[in-house]
Amino acid sequence: PAINEKKGGGARRADSTDAVATFLTRRFGIAGGLAWLGVLTFGVVSEQLKTRREVREARENTKDVANAKEVTTASGLRYTDLRVGGGEMPRNGYLLAANIAATIDGTGDVVLDTRKTNRQVIFTFGKPQGPFTAGVMEAVGGMRQGGRRIVVVPAALGFGDEGARLQDGTVPAGATVRYDVELTRVSVPPS
Repeated sequence: PAINEKKGGGARRADSTDAVATFLTRRFGIAGGLAWLGVLTFGVVSEQLKTRREVREARENTKDVANAKEVTTASGLRYTDLRVGGGEMPRNGYLLAANIAATIDGTGDVVLDTRKTNRQVIFTFGKPQGPFTAGVMEAVGGMRQGGRRIVVVPAALGFGDEGARLQDGTVPAGATVRYDVELTRVSVPPS
């Protein structure tokens, strides 16, 4: 109830979920409550401005790579950067959005293409699932928001001897998969 009434017309008490607003209003009247509202508004607006600044900086700092060279990691993963992103790098637990095209290396058979359906894939970084094998996670871990990379994942870091059924086709057992990954969004997970 918004107002508690005691038998015999006793004191009234307003319930509130915000102890600071209640305290300031009781101590300083309506001016105290309005001052607290101003503080909260400032926090919301400054967070929105910060987000806009981060998006703008990510867009401005994203650069296409000329004369891209293939890099081979110690695990056998190979990648070539087509565009270096200017945004945030993923961390374990972050939510990522990406456009991905996956083909079987050698045959060119398409097993996944999110650009064709115009639906990005959303996933949690650090948790291999679906088309996101340990090899893809390793490759994405070195990218930044806005980046695009061609990744060649050997079977040992991919689907191994079991293969997999993906959205647009089947990855045969022992196949090497070539991914075209464009990391469009890196964000902190909701608390």
